[in-house]
Amino acid sequence: MKCHACSKGILSQKTKQHVFTYRGKFIKLDQPGLWCNSCEEGILNGEDIAKTEKSFDEFRSNVDG
Repeated sequence: MKCHACSKGILSQKTKQHVFTYRGKFIKLDQPGLWCNSCEEGILNGEDIAKTEKSFDEFRSNVDG
């Protein structure tokens, strides 16, 4: 599938390490999704988001104390 963001690259399903930031803190998580091989933009569906949601929620709870 052609990338909708850059119109140059091809989107393919893979897992990529992504940095999530919350209140000045960050965590690196493996995020599955459709990722562009040119601009590195990603498209995430509900299943992709669900795979990192629990870890991100735990991270936010730890930051909030």
